[in-house]
Parts: sequence; structure tokens; C-alpha cells
Amino acid sequence: MANDNGNETQGRNQSFLFINKTSTTLAKNPEESFTISSHVSKTHRRWLKEERLRKLHASSGKAVVQRSILPAKTQTQAFGPARLAPPAVYTSARTVTSSNQPQGGRGAPGAPTSGPVTAELSAWTSGYPEHSRAVYHFEDGQATDDQEHGIPVKERRRRVRAGDRPPLTPFRGNSDPFSVAALPLAAQDHEILRQAQRFFVFVACPDNRSAVWRAPIADSSSSHIRLRQTIGDEAEVHAVLAAGYAVTAKSSKHDYTRSLARGLYHKTKAVELLRDRLMQHGFSQSVTTLIRLLISLDFEASDNEAALIHLRGLWAMAATTPGILMDAQELLRVSDAWISISLLKKPEISPARYDPGDRLSQPFGELLDALQREHGIFAHKPGVVSRHASSAFDGTMWSLLDSAQEIVGTKAIMDRIDDSDLLHEVIMWMNKRSSAVTGYCTTGYVENTEKAASSSTQAQGHGAESVARTLMAAACLCAMMFMNFQFLDLPTNYNFSKTCQKIEEVLQGVSKRVEHARRPEQYTDYLWLLFLTAMGNDVFSARGDIPYSPWPVTEFHRVRDRLRFADQHEVVAALHAYPRHAKTDVFLLELLDHGHDESPTTHIVPWSRWCGILNHA
Repeated sequence: MANDNGNETQGRNQSFLFINKTSTTLAKNPEESFTISSHVSKTHRRWLKEERLRKLHASSGKAVVQRSILPAKTQTQAFGPARLAPPAVYTSARTVTSSNQPQGGRGAPGAPTSGPVTAELSAWTSGYPEHSRAVYHFEDGQATDDQEHGIPVKERRRRVRAGDRPPLTPFRGNSDPFSVAALPLAAQDHEILRQAQRFFVFVACPDNRSAVWRAPIADSSSSHIRLRQTIGDEAEVHAVLAAGYAVTAKSSKHDYTRSLARGLYHKTKAVELLRDRLMQHGFSQSVTTLIRLLISLDFEASDNEAALIHLRGLWAMAATTPGILMDAQELLRVSDAWISISLLKKPEISPARYDPGDRLSQPFGELLDALQREHGIFAHKPGVVSRHASSAFDGTMWSLLDSAQEIVGTKAIMDRIDDSDLLHEVIMWMNKRSSAVTGYCTTGYVENTEKAASSSTQAQGHGAESVARTLMAAACLCAMMFMNFQFLDLPTNYNFSKTCQKIEEVLQGVSKRVEHARRPEQYTDYLWLLFLTAMGNDVFSARGDIPYSPWPVTEFHRVRDRLRFADQHEVVAALHAYPRHAKTDVFLLELLDHGHDESPTTHIVPWSRWCGILNHA
């Protein structure tokens, strides 16, 4: 009795994983009876077929002569020759022929027969009443499928091996009625599934300000992943387990190698099952979650090329079957923007497809402008920077800078919004708008780089057009990094440290040509780009992402001296014509105060102070 109570207590405290059921619907309902009985019949026939294939495989590959299947007994037979005599109604008896002799020739004139002795011997050996006509196979019989249609030996061996292959996981759900159960979870599996809820995936329309671009799986309203439904699919279970091991690898140094190996195993299995599912059933709604998980897994592992392949496949399938995946554009646009940043390429999805327009075109545009003025936050004034005469940037470039300034100003005012409905509308708009602006920036970088290379070839590398295009290519990357400075307080922000290094590489390559061009309008643009590069280098090196580089600071002071500013106020006024924020002004003053120092060897602002400036958690 004590043991029974102990087992009862242990079962009550044990965790369970419900497959195709919940804790309140474990009982079988009447509608499942037919499904289960049909499944039993189908499974039994398949088992009989696999057993027969195993026996054929064990016969050393020799050809086995398939004999005809005789009809079932019509009555109970007894031993003795009297009971074995054929009834009088049958006019002829079945004759025993060679396996090479066609049965269709029996009874034909001139055909050799064995006579009544052979017929009597046949009746003794068979024990069945005989018919007057030839015996044929049962039509459409499950037991004779392989006898009617010859199957090569290699195909039989493949099927036998497939029958012996164990399932990849115990979570086989969907149409299998026997998977309707509550499976006890091991402690390790339960922990991995719990860790997987912390894995971040790209979102469509977030519900809170901390999930503007990505959200954890547990936040189902933003991630659009229902974990209870996902674990009912074998392929998605592998993807979720891979996500859990990815979180474990980042949080534990001791299990880092093992977690990476286990995560790679489960991700490989998920890709294998995805390929099989697409070959057998094509594109369906269930494939969407699986591919989204694979995109986030590859992006987290910095395998951006693999993530791009998954994204292209899902977008192509969704474009050809819009009825199956109506919101594929919403689910993929953020991941498309981030992958384009990582690879510095044009996005697969045109930003014009989902761009909601600038803030003033929204119903809440004027309200946010008034709120910014009320709290003394720098308000966005479209068109002010575009009228800056002494600049080499064209109108398209200034429009991108205006959009980046607009996003930064909106993010700064979000904490001042008390109306929850208004806040939700602002978040949804900023999510789409920031993704679109990012797509415009990566597109602008690629196009300006190509035009700069073309102009450089025509003008032997010293043309003003080539220099201007190179500066605008760097400005596109700086616009994205400028927006990121405002979003560093989010735990899922994109790490722009590599982008900062790319900006420095571009500016180092154009520095000599800027000096040879001797165009004052390019100097001010170049100075602002150097300032943002120096700030990015200071932030990311203080955080430990990249090593510190003193070149942007040294080059900034050299160009500032060339422009012959009277004092620091003129420098600040010149840079305020470009996108700015209070956070950038803090670093600008620190940079100007260190103007007379030698080449710095470390970041100017310590990380502890950067955490306060950037609201970094």
C-alpha cells in the first residue's frame, strides 16, 4: 500500500508532454473509434507486407516462384478418400502442371493431361474441392500486391531497411491516433524545451516595445509560435530542441561543445524532414513555422547564407500559393532586412511592399510631434537637412537620413505615451517603417557602391562623382548604425560592430581621394561620417565586440583642423545639420574635449557610462 501511494505521488508530480491532447481531453471520444480501427487495419496490412518482404530478402536474392492463391474452403474437410472425391457437379478436375506450362492451355484439344490418377492425387494433396476453371489471383488483394507487380531486389531491400528504421522522436502526432497520449518527459528534455522558450525569432507585428524586431518563442502573441501545437510535429520538435540547445550553449561554458553538437544534430534532422515533407506534400501552412525556426537558428549561428536560402524558399512558395500563407510578407520582412544587413546586399522583399510611409502621414503624427515639444525632445523636421546647401549628398540620401532621424525621435517618445492603444499603433508602425528604412539603406549602399566603382573607372579614381558615391554608400550604413544607437536598450538589438568596421574600411579607402578632390562640401559630409564611426567604434569596443581602432578619432581631428572652425560651437552647429540625438551630443562633446591628445589607445567613454547613456540593460 505504501508502494502504491508512493507511485501515485510520483506520477502526480511528474511532468508530461501532451501529444494531440490536453490534460482535460485524454479520454477517447466516439469519433475516434473509426479512425483507430481503420488505422489498425492499415497498419496490420503494412506489417504483413513488410514481413513478406523480409522473407524474400532472406532468400539470398533468388527468384521465388509465386504460386496461385487458392480459394478458401467452402466446407470442413475430413480425412479419407471418400470425402476427397470431387462432387458430381464438377465435370473436370484440376490438373497439376509444370510451373513453366501456361494454365490457359488446359483443356484445349491436344493438350497433354495427367489423367484421372493425377487428378485423384491432386485432390489428396490439396485437400480442397476443385473448380472446373483455372484459379486466378484475388483482384485488388492486399496480400498479392507484390506478386502482381514485380519489385526489384534493391527496392525490396530498401523497404525492409525503411521498415526496420526506428522513429526519430517519440512525438509522432497529427493523423496517428496512437500518438494521442501524455508522454512523460525526462528531466533533460523538459529543461531543453524550457530553454527553447527563451530563443528569439523574427516577429511580424509585436505587441510590446521590447520586441520591435525579435521576440522569444514564449511570447506567442509576437513570435506567432504556439509551442503546444509545435511539439505535436516531429520536424518542428527537432527545430525547437535545436533552439533550446542554442540557448544552453550561450549560457553554459561547460556544456558549450556538447550543446552545439546536439543542436546541430536536431537542426540537421529538421532540415531532412523538411525536405521529405516538401517532396511528398509540397508547401503547406505547417511548413511555415518550421522554416521560420530554421531561419532564426541559422541567423543566430551567423550562417547567413543558409538563412537566406530558407528565406528565399519560403518567400517563393508563399508567392505562388498566397491562399495558404496570407501573412508571409509580415513574417519574413524583418528577417529579410536583418539578413541583408549581415550580407550587405539588397533585400529579397522590396521595402516598398510594406512601407507604411513617414510619421506625418499617420493619424498619430501630429500628436507625437506635440508630445515631443512638450517634453523637450528634439522634434523631427522633415526637409530641414535636405536644404543643407554645402553637401555632396543627393536628395535620395537626405531622404534616408530624414527617415532615420524620424525613427530615432519616435523611439525616444515611446516612453511618454500613456494610451495603450496608441502605443500599440506606434509600435506596429515603427516596426514596419524601421524595416523598410533598413531595406532602403542596404539597397542604397549596394547601388552607390556600384556607381562609385563605375565612376572611378571612367575618371582614373579621382572623380568627384566617385568620391560622392562612396561617401553616400558609407552614409547609408551610418544611417542604420545611427538608428541602432537608439535601440541598444533592447535585448534583441542587432549588433552593428561589423557594420561599424565596414564603414571604417570604406572611409579609409576614400580618405586620400577626398583630400585630392578639394571640394569643401564633401569635407563636412566626411566629418559627420567620421564622427559616427568614432562613436560606433567607442561603443562596440567598450562593450568588447571589436578591438579599438584610433583611426576614426585621429582622422576626425585632422579634417576638423582643415575646415578651420573658430571654436567648438561651430563644429557642433555644422554637425547638427545632420541626424542627431542627445546621445550623440554627449559623445561629441567628449570627442572635442580630447582633441589635443595624441592618438588614443582605448575607448574614450567607459562602458559603465555608456550603459547609462544608451539605457543598456
